[in-house]
Amino acid sequence: MDTKGQNKPITWFPMGFFVASYAILSALVTVAVRTVRDRPTVGSIGLPEELVTWQWFSFVIAGALVVTILMRTFRARLAWELLLGVALFLGVWFYAWLLLPTAIAVTVAAALTLLQGTVRRSLIHNVFILAGAAGTALNLAFMLPDRALILILVGLAIYDSFAGRPGGVIAEVAASLVHRGVIPGLIVPGRARDAWAPIHDAIRRLDASFLGVGDLILPMTLVSRAAVQGIPQALVVTVGVLMAAAWLGRRGPSKPFPALVPLAAGSAIPYLLLVAFRLV
Repeated sequence: MDTKGQNKPITWFPMGFFVASYAILSALVTVAVRTVRDRPTVGSIGLPEELVTWQWFSFVIAGALVVTILMRTFRARLAWELLLGVALFLGVWFYAWLLLPTAIAVTVAAALTLLQGTVRRSLIHNVFILAGAAGTALNLAFMLPDRALILILVGLAIYDSFAGRPGGVIAEVAASLVHRGVIPGLIVPGRARDAWAPIHDAIRRLDASFLGVGDLILPMTLVSRAAVQGIPQALVVTVGVLMAAAWLGRRGPSKPFPALVPLAAGSAIPYLLLVAFRLV
C-alpha cells in the first residue's frame, strides 16, 4: 500500500526513487538467482502442484485475515518493531546465504539489522528494507510453484484494492504504525536532501510517500522465477514492474492508495505472456 500526506504537484524525484528502488530489487534477485541457478532449490515436493497451489493460496489468505485481526487488536510499537525486524533479518540472511558462506551471511544480516536499529536514518532504513525484501522474495520464489505465486499475487492485489484505500484496514493500520514510529516499508522522500533525514522526520514530511514491504516483495517473486530461465526473461518482467513503479511515482504523495494493484499487473501480465510463449 502506498500512503502518505495530501495530493501535491508531481515531482521527478519521487518517481525516480520508485523506479530506482524496483530496479535495484530486480537486479538483486536476478544476480542471486543466476548465481545459484545450478544449485538444488527448495520446492514443493511430494504433492500434485495443483493441490499445493490451492493449499498455499488458502494458507496465505487465511494468514492475511489473521494478521489483520491481530494488527487491529495489538498495536504496541515494540512488538511490531520486533516482528518487522525479525522478518527482514531473515530476508537479509537468506539473500546473503545464497551468495556467501553461512557464518558470513549471518554476520552480514546481523550487522545490517543492528545498523538500521541504531542509525535511525532514512537511507539506512531503506537499504535494510530492500535487502530484506529481496531475500524474502527469493525465498518465496524458490519455495512455491508458479501458479501459487500468481494466485497469491492476484488474491492479495484484490484484497489490497479494498483494504488499501482510505478508510480500509491496511490503510488504517499502516497509518497507526507509522504514527507510533514503526515504518513497515520504504520511505520515499520528496527531495534528495531528505534521503539521509532521521526516519521520524522523513516520514512526516508532506512531500514524502510510503511503500509497504509487501508491495516490494510480491512483484519480485515473479522476477525471480523468470530469472531462473534467463536474464532476458527477468528483464521482461522487470520492465512491467518499472512501468507500474513509474506510474505510482508520478502520483506523488497522495492519500492511501492500493499500490499492489498496478504492481501486480505490471509483474503478472509480462510473466503470463512469457508462460504463453513457453519462455519460462
